[in-house]
Amino acid sequence: MRRLCGWWPPNGPDVVLMDLRMPKMDGVEATRRIRAEYPDVQVVVLTTYSDDETVFAALRAGARGYLTKDARAGEIAEAIAA
Repeated sequence: MRRLCGWWPPNGPDVVLMDLRMPKMDGVEATRRIRAEYPDVQVVVLTTYSDDETVFAALRAGARGYLTKDARAGEIAEAIAA
């Protein structure tokens, strides 16, 4: 995440697909930091389980929504476009 914030281009992404389970920093904290630093960037969470407490934590941290990792390409495209 430290590298990401230093790297973020001026015309960066509109949407980030965020995995909740990552080394060094979990997706909830990364979502919180992205939304604080770049409030116009939307975050959509990818998770293995739809009832995972971390999904709710990510939503509280500012994620716009979530998809399970078995989501089809069309579902992912729809979530990004929404």
